[in-house]
Amino acid sequence: MPRLLCLGLCWSVVTIWPSYVADASSPTAQRSADAPAASVDKSAEPRVRVQFAPGRSTVALEGQVQGYQTVDYVIDARGQQRLTVRVTSRRPLVLMGIYAPDGEAVCVESCGLQWTHVLRQAGDYTIRIGLARAEARRGGRVSYTLQVSLGPP
Repeated sequence: MPRLLCLGLCWSVVTIWPSYVADASSPTAQRSADAPAASVDKSAEPRVRVQFAPGRSTVALEGQVQGYQTVDYVIDARGQQRLTVRVTSRRPLVLMGIYAPDGEAVCVESCGLQWTHVLRQAGDYTIRIGLARAEARRGGRVSYTLQVSLGPP
């Protein structure tokens, strides 16, 4: 099984996707054979299609995650659009990852709670929200607001 070389912030990969091998951490990744028995089946995780009101390019969505649960937000974008994603919460325990339409991790360890990027390709981008490992292990529950903006470069 391939290994992940960690140079700093690799904890977020393991935290948000504990039942997946680290270098196959796309939304379509296969479960690891040695995944913990208590891990959640990702096919049952909530998946939300992001919709903008007519004439608007920004939307704010409220959500909640508990334990090892993750929530995937899917946004249809064109190439060369600027995508800005921001997560806010009263507790600093929420993490996010962003994936391109081909499943490539665009931002997992380095995006923090705000990320802006001009998109290279068109298709469905996935924004995955989860909890920090210690909080997930305790079964904690955290509410958050996800703000998504999509516009010209």
